Amino acid sequence: MSFLPENISTFGDRIDSLTILITVLGLISLAIAEFVLIYSVVRFRKSKSPHAQYIVGNKWKEAKWVVIPVLIVIAMDIFIDIETTSAWNLIKIESPASDYSVRVIGQQFSWQFVHPGKDGKLGTPDDITTTNDLHVPINKNVIFYLQAKEVIHGFSIPVLRLKQDALPGRTWQGWFNATKAGSYEIMCTEICGAGHTVMRATLIVHTQEDFDKWVENPNAGVSLDPNEIMKKYACAGCHSIDGSRLVGPSYKGLFGKIENVTSAGAVRDVKVDDEYLRRSIQDPNADVVTGFPAAMPKMPVTDPEIEAIIKYIKELK
Repeated sequence: MSFLPENISTFGDRIDSLTILITVLGLISLAIAEFVLIYSVVRFRKSKSPHAQYIVGNKWKEAKWVVIPVLIVIAMDIFIDIETTSAWNLIKIESPASDYSVRVIGQQFSWQFVHPGKDGKLGTPDDITTTNDLHVPINKNVIFYLQAKEVIHGFSIPVLRLKQDALPGRTWQGWFNATKAGSYEIMCTEICGAGHTVMRATLIVHTQEDFDKWVENPNAGVSLDPNEIMKKYACAGCHSIDGSRLVGPSYKGLFGKIENVTSAGAVRDVKVDDEYLRRSIQDPNADVVTGFPAAMPKMPVTDPEIEAIIKYIKELK
């Protein structure tokens, strides 16, 4: 339907049908109820019926105004439940044979995706880990394993009609099949902290030819623009660039500053230089600045990306 978001999922039409069904039945019920209410107000207004009647409601003539609507609502509810159960079984219970598997990890405030490498198997040394970019082939059954590191996150891809909460300590298995190549939004739909609004990612659906090229060289075309890198790793969710305080220290004026940190249980002062920044990016909780939580997760930031970030921070005076 044109008034709904684009659908590129094989099961998306079932979700859309349910949405339309529930909406239509709800609107019809609302229209009938409002018509009866307004009609009653006009028909039995005080000027027409000055004396109110005491009605016990133990006769069918009166009771039918309650019994019949209740039976209609129950019938609609049963019909909706039957349709919902069918869709639930298709999407949540009866997972198809896997053509491709990926691990999805929600963490404050980014999405990490672990893809199979050239061997096509997940959990082997050649796995490809990306941040905020999920790569899948078109027209393939993709099985995903959803996890959360520290708090509840909501894994949502609107064009796939897919939404599933990720809970710490649990792995949830789901699937989808994307039918159109392109780039589409992934978002977190559970408020997960100060950087919730920047916890966005991109679903990239490749043709099979382009997907094979990506697996062969996943770093091809990766931008070293610091603004793009900061967006990719959701740095702005915790670190401001204007001096304001967020979850982590501001980048403005950070380089060259003396910070009081906790390292391996010991408190000490360190100077923010290239080495400190590099260590903080690669091992975020090695030096935790006093007054800030140890909340930054490890991310697969490449060496060129680290150098670009360091250069950027140096320039924020």
